[in-house]
Amino acid sequence: MEGIGLQALVKLGGLDIDPIFQYFLPEYQYLGYFRDAIDYYQQALEVWEKIDDKAEVTGTLYNLGLTHLNSGRPDLALEYLERASILNKEVNNQRLQADLY
Repeated sequence: MEGIGLQALVKLGGLDIDPIFQYFLPEYQYLGYFRDAIDYYQQALEVWEKIDDKAEVTGTLYNLGLTHLNSGRPDLALEYLERASILNKEVNNQRLQADLY
């Protein structure tokens, strides 16, 4: 299921979000809109888990970890980053592994 795209994700998961929104999440974080980014990532995570797309789950866990870290919640960041690291051993995304290292 890797790479099905956000529009398919929206249809499949019934997410009520604008597909363009995913591209602005880093900017939302830089502007301090951490709650919005976290909410979106949480919704996306639920769908990726539902369709068992481990690569997307791993990336979303990583993004949640970074967002929590940037929002001043290192405790939550560590939880998500550890989960991403464990799951990435199955996925074997070398770039993500380097980022997690």
